[in-house]
Amino acid sequence: FFPLPSISAIYSSAVLIIRSSLSTSHTLLIPQTSAFSFPTVSVISVAALRLAPISATGGFENPDDRSAAKAKMRLMLRAGAHEGHSKLVLGSMGCRAFRNPGKEVALCWREVLLEEEFAGSWWEALLFAVMDSRHRDGEVGNHGIFAEELEG
Repeated sequence: FFPLPSISAIYSSAVLIIRSSLSTSHTLLIPQTSAFSFPTVSVISVAALRLAPISATGGFENPDDRSAAKAKMRLMLRAGAHEGHSKLVLGSMGCRAFRNPGKEVALCWREVLLEEEFAGSWWEALLFAVMDSRHRDGEVGNHGIFAEELEG
């Protein structure tokens, strides 16, 4: 598998959930839950850009980085469609962990979702799991940025 090409994905069809939710402190479901009773989900793993240079205006400095981010987004959507998934939970593509520009990434998602291939597409539900709903230094966090760009 490794190293993977830059624009690639790993599809895992049955990933066991072994921890509870944030509201219960992500406690282990073991030993309370039988191994045969663990919930499972399918996961599409795509690596986000890591520490891409940011321009003075807050976007990707290198246009190739922006193109790569959008290619990765398209790949996730296509993989979900190929595997027959109608409900997807998508991530913020490194906006927090890898310091990618939140506004720019949200705009990229918006642009991709409006492309003819994906507009009015096959999904029943499309959600973004984006941490950081709080404000920092008077600025809207990534959750607010994604909500602003993508709700509706």
